[in-house]
Amino acid sequence: MPQSVRDTLGTEPWEAQPDDDLSSVEDVVIADVAWLLDLPLWGWRGEPFQVTPNQVAADPKKYAVHYARVMWSDLEDPMVIAERNGRTVVLDGYHRLLRAVVEGRETLPAKRRRP
Repeated sequence: MPQSVRDTLGTEPWEAQPDDDLSSVEDVVIADVAWLLDLPLWGWRGEPFQVTPNQVAADPKKYAVHYARVMWSDLEDPMVIAERNGRTVVLDGYHRLLRAVVEGRETLPAKRRRP
């Protein structure tokens, strides 16, 4: 895992834990979390952490498989977010976040994982 990803998202489990209360949904302002789309989160040619979501958006033909997943993502399904290092980060939902950016949306539903 690249240091930039480790520093931003941490190394704790990203999945929801059994004791998490993820029942409430809030709207997240996309501009507040769009900076995360510059992290190399996605794999490329069998290697993890090679491509940023913004690279996918900039060249959808080259990254057609990723772009298809982005455009098929369900924007009604809430992302999962949490606080890491004093900032809100996305734990689950990067394809949805990128689709929202591509479509020019201002907010997305999210469930907040509490520390």
